Amino acid sequence: MAYPIFAGECCRGFALFGNSLRQDPWRGPDAPSGKIFCNIIGQAFLRHDLEEARREPERFLNDILQFQTDFVVRIKPDFSVIFANRSFWEFLGVPEGLPRGSSLKDLMKKEDLEQACRRVKPLSRENPVSVSEEEMTGHDGAKRWIQWIDRGIFDVNGDLVEIQGVGRDISRLKRAQEALKESERKFLNIVEDQDEFIIRFQPDGTLTFANSSYCRRFGKKLEEILGECVFDHVDQAEATRLKREHFDRLTPENPTNTDESWSLLPDGQI
Repeated sequence: MAYPIFAGECCRGFALFGNSLRQDPWRGPDAPSGKIFCNIIGQAFLRHDLEEARREPERFLNDILQFQTDFVVRIKPDFSVIFANRSFWEFLGVPEGLPRGSSLKDLMKKEDLEQACRRVKPLSRENPVSVSEEEMTGHDGAKRWIQWIDRGIFDVNGDLVEIQGVGRDISRLKRAQEALKESERKFLNIVEDQDEFIIRFQPDGTLTFANSSYCRRFGKKLEEILGECVFDHVDQAEATRLKREHFDRLTPENPTNTDESWSLLPDGQI
């Protein structure tokens, strides 16, 4: 005797029974034991399907997190791990999928751990998010700059119960910033060593930069001269001429011009 096994409206198979089930003194012809057995199996299939459907979004989200190049970490205040993605484990050089509850205190470099402690200490219910940049050491000894965005998770009493951190490798950006700073330093050194005056100012004449030669010529420090008007160093007639014949002629098509002018020094000399 064959009985179909249904999970909802879907037939998942059949159960075969011998002829002994035809003699069913306790269920009757409308509800034999085989039918009840198959119904139980069908309900088990249905519960399994529902559980799988519930877990599918979790697996989908986990796959997204695991294959992120950013670090994604969730820990308790004592630094025991609730979740960490593959990128973070690979950075630390430890097997992926360490047991839940493993402590980062046993895995991170001492200096990196101290930085992490300082990073999460200020988290509060009023200020649950912090952003910081730290230089960390990977398992291979290479230094990498990581930008961390940490969010504290608090219970109803306001106590910190979990911390979620997302770390992004910004080493390339840091190197570019350092290269830019070095280039600016070299350029500034060249400008400062010039005997000629080098200044930069806005269209209204407000000085935004002046090299050492210009500052010395007027007997002022850089911080004193910034914000002054370059036209204050000439009389009104000369200022009007410079604006009309020199600066007003500057355009995107003709961004440079040459002119000769005079300046009035603090001692009255021209």
